[in-house]
Amino acid sequence: MMKWLVVVLGGLGCSSATDPGVSRDADVDPASDAAVAPPADAGPPADAARSDGPIDAAVVRPPLTRGVSTLAGWAEPGDVDGPREHNLFHNPVGVAIGPGGQRFVADFDNNKIRMIDAAGTASTVFAGAGFARPFALAVEGASLFVATDNDPAGGHDAMSGTLWKIDPDARTATVIAARIGRPRGLVALHDGRLAIADYTHHVVELVELSTGQVSILAGAWDQRGAGDATGAAARFDIPYGIAVRGDGSLVVADQGNRRIRAIQPDGAVTTLAGDGSAPGVGAASLDRPQGLAITAAGDLYISDVGSARILRLRDGVLESVAGDGVHGYRDDDDPGAAELYGLEGLAVTSDGAMLVVADGSGGTDAPFNRVRTVVLSP
Repeated sequence: MMKWLVVVLGGLGCSSATDPGVSRDADVDPASDAAVAPPADAGPPADAARSDGPIDAAVVRPPLTRGVSTLAGWAEPGDVDGPREHNLFHNPVGVAIGPGGQRFVADFDNNKIRMIDAAGTASTVFAGAGFARPFALAVEGASLFVATDNDPAGGHDAMSGTLWKIDPDARTATVIAARIGRPRGLVALHDGRLAIADYTHHVVELVELSTGQVSILAGAWDQRGAGDATGAAARFDIPYGIAVRGDGSLVVADQGNRRIRAIQPDGAVTTLAGDGSAPGVGAASLDRPQGLAITAAGDLYISDVGSARILRLRDGVLESVAGDGVHGYRDDDDPGAAELYGLEGLAVTSDGAMLVVADGSGGTDAPFNRVRTVVLSP
């Protein structure tokens, strides 16, 4: 199947054990197209002890740890740029790391792309009319690519996803392709194209940047399943995060199937991890894999929103590297004692030493609106 698209002018805190559940970011259940109600509120903000709020000059962040730390944002939502002590985000969902180490963030409910430096200072890279509900991010050279849920006219439906190209220096945006479904995973390929994972239509697609042409690499439109095969014969169930390996093949978080899948350039799909069974009790059990990040050495990091952990797949072995399995908020020198909540987006620094995590609210009213970092052990 091929679609032709018109190119147009993209410290420590207290803990909560509430599971983020189904995200409002997903706003439609891929199976039924029916509205999904958010889970119950997670309770009082994790930073509620700060009676004067994050904009008070006396507020001082706990220092960055040797494990899991808060780089930016607080419990409560908001839209404030500036230093680490004061900035606010509203449901950060996607992250990407630029060539200079910039941490780009899709600030979903603020309809903005933000940038955070190594010290935690935040600034706005882009916001504009028609640019709404940004989610997936990918960096290629000096360009930042963003997939939004809405179309450039503000429309929102099952096909309103839009792919934008942003110049972070000029702070301008151009639409590459519109009406492309609902992208969640986005990655730049070695040949200059982009690959996207459409989680509501259960396909992985390729985008030609010069024309806006989109073609299906693997899976069949609106045909969910779990089959390893080639091209249109393969099946996915809510394909989410996506990453590219050194050999040019793709890795996809197949969320509904609780699997990590690989896709070769010819569209051949195989399973790398997970057997699709219900999640077990072990710390390295796949529940709802979502964000992916891969290092130059080939280590694959997975944000698992079901288990509230970050996992690593190395040499075929799955292990937990951060999170204690409780949905909540706690920074800790020991990554395994930390708590995470939304952990939707994931990126890894070029040296493979640190993860950046969009640890938002999962689309609910829960008090989690932070960007976290995880120092990785060798």
